[in-house]
Amino acid sequence: MPQPTVTALPIPEFNLLATGAGFLRVEAAPGGESTTPEYEQWRSAFAILALVRVSEASSRPLDTSFTQSTEWISALLKSEENQGRLIDGYLLLAIPSKPDAALLAQVRRIESDTSVCRKHVLWPEENHSWLPTLYAVTTLGLPSSSKIVGEVKLPELPWAASRALDARDSGTSIDDVAALMEDLAEDESEKE
Repeated sequence: MPQPTVTALPIPEFNLLATGAGFLRVEAAPGGESTTPEYEQWRSAFAILALVRVSEASSRPLDTSFTQSTEWISALLKSEENQGRLIDGYLLLAIPSKPDAALLAQVRRIESDTSVCRKHVLWPEENHSWLPTLYAVTTLGLPSSSKIVGEVKLPELPWAASRALDARDSGTSIDDVAALMEDLAEDESEKE
């Protein structure tokens, strides 16, 4: 029985994690053309996620998708840079099934390529869950932060550190501040 292509395969966990991390899907590709089912662009205030669906879990389609999509996300990031915005980029190549040993070696080479942006190759596990590979994508795999309630306060510094900072802020030389810190450390150890 032939494997379904990724374009027919939903990745529901991706949508949930991406929106949970503050990403929104963009419907237009570079130059204004519509995105296709194979290329999805997701944006947040700090990054672009490019989700690229690879037609089959084999070397040639993966390599072709990698080359073309690297050029695509490079153009996206360059456009942002030209507008004065420096943001992160994540290229996510989704293959329809778990790679065999030979393809896994190619996957690791792609993921270790440091040009343009971070790269990840995703695939579903036998239970059809994409979560194990999605969690490897830093911006998706981090837990959501809780909402801060009340006033945010800086932590209180130890007395000796506060004293040293006050001395530095009042114009005391760095050498004198260092000597003060040594004296304060000796005083603390004598108290114990």
